[in-house]
Amino acid sequence: MKDTLKLAYVALSRPRYFAGVAMHKENVSDQTILVAARHGWRIVKVEEAYESLSEELSHLTL
Repeated sequence: MKDTLKLAYVALSRPRYFAGVAMHKENVSDQTILVAARHGWRIVKVEEAYESLSEELSHLTL
């Protein structure tokens, strides 16, 4: 676990514009989400973002 935390620190301390973190919702409490949002994290549910993007792109043909 200690090595994993070190790796996460290094990975998240380098980006200049964007850092993304993905987690299963079962592993994150509602309280943790609220605290993260209060600290400036943008919380995005992937299913909702994917559905929205799919709708936006549905008119395009390849």
